[in-house]
Amino acid sequence: MTNKLKSELMSYIASKGVTDRVACETIAHDVLLDNTAIGFEKRSAKYKVLKYHDPKRNYKASITGSDKNITVYLHEPISESEECGNILDNTPADTSNEDRTAKLIEQRQLIRKLLRGSDERTTAIVQTWLSLDQPTFTKVAEMVGSNRKTVQRCISRLSRNYNADEHGSIYDYLSY
Repeated sequence: MTNKLKSELMSYIASKGVTDRVACETIAHDVLLDNTAIGFEKRSAKYKVLKYHDPKRNYKASITGSDKNITVYLHEPISESEECGNILDNTPADTSNEDRTAKLIEQRQLIRKLLRGSDERTTAIVQTWLSLDQPTFTKVAEMVGSNRKTVQRCISRLSRNYNADEHGSIYDYLSY
């Protein structure tokens, strides 16, 4: 859902005269990260594009970095002393994305195990639940064409399949 919305926003932003792809992507990300723009993404994008084209607001320069004439070479030493190394050597490794990916894989494997032997309705409910950014029983019920209580019962029945002796603590699967 988010990638589709992002590509729609980028197309919309480009149609409004923003020719730089990086600027389009940055504006789209700004809109998607703005909690007040939920449901009004195109309107928010329109105002950010207007702000982008207005030279008085300096928004374009903040996105493109055109107001900065700083050139940094990643493999050049940071200072004159060679002990400092270069920027790549001094940048700490960020493994949080890899950790999140591994955790997501574990979660999906657990869900597949819990779904073994389930009916089509339960599988459809779980797939719909996983496809939503902020799932609720009501939203899933509307999308599947069922009752909120039915969705709640299906999820509850599915949770009974969880065996702590076999899978370990449930909190290991819930946290990042």
